[in-house]
Amino acid sequence: EGIFLGSIFKRHSVLTSLNIFGNNIIENGVRAITVWLTGSKTVVAFKCDINFFEDEYAIAIGDMLSKNSFLSILTIYYDKMIDKNLSALYRGVKNTLNLKTLNISGQREGKISMDNIVSLSQSLSENKTISSLNFSRAEIGKEGGEELGKALRFNKNIIYINLRLNKLNAYGSTKIAEGLEKNNSVAVLDLSRNDIGDEGAKAIAKMLRINTCLKEIILGDNNITDNGIIEIAKSLKLNSTLTSLNLNFSFAYYDFKQNYNNFTTIGHMILAEALTKGTNLSLIHI
Repeated sequence: EGIFLGSIFKRHSVLTSLNIFGNNIIENGVRAITVWLTGSKTVVAFKCDINFFEDEYAIAIGDMLSKNSFLSILTIYYDKMIDKNLSALYRGVKNTLNLKTLNISGQREGKISMDNIVSLSQSLSENKTISSLNFSRAEIGKEGGEELGKALRFNKNIIYINLRLNKLNAYGSTKIAEGLEKNNSVAVLDLSRNDIGDEGAKAIAKMLRINTCLKEIILGDNNITDNGIIEIAKSLKLNSTLTSLNLNFSFAYYDFKQNYNNFTTIGHMILAEALTKGTNLSLIHI
């Protein structure tokens, strides 16, 4: 099927978006499609899913990323992924020519291994084109948060990061925050549903006192109590760039196992008091 599609696409000169999600195309077919994409001058968006990913599939997409100068959006979904062979794809991320948006997201049982988190983070450290990174529901864990935090110290292009549902916990979110203390590009950060707790909130608060670029942060469903809110409120008084703070829960996913933020009326009052001290917040969701 993929080989047939590849041959058809070669004769189609106006296609701008290609979605092969849910087609279970085998590796020879994917290779044919990526060979065509490598030379395409019209396709700007490509979406696919990866189930039981094989070497050749990863190599083909990674090679295409480092050669195609027109593709700007890549979306990869995975389910029950065997990702031990994905390093070739992530190496391709380092040398993208025009890619602006990278979406890598799990569905039900997707989990990216530590080795590949390291490969991806190293590539992002050197990448010069990606401005939007959606890495939601990948279960990278606290160690993955540490690696991405390292990448954020060096990356100068990423503006938007979605790390929702990644089991970062306090340690991983702290490492992300430490990376953002050195970062001058990220404007939007989604850390919702990571159970960062008060310790993670304190690290975010510390970052907000230093970072002068972040404009929007989403911290819903993180088991933050009044203690964490107090620290965030203190930082809001000193931060002059943040314009949007979302501390509420989200119904963005179909499983409703939540870790709601647990602040009380006291937390609400502390936030309200902070808003009277000259912050630039124009939107707060509690």
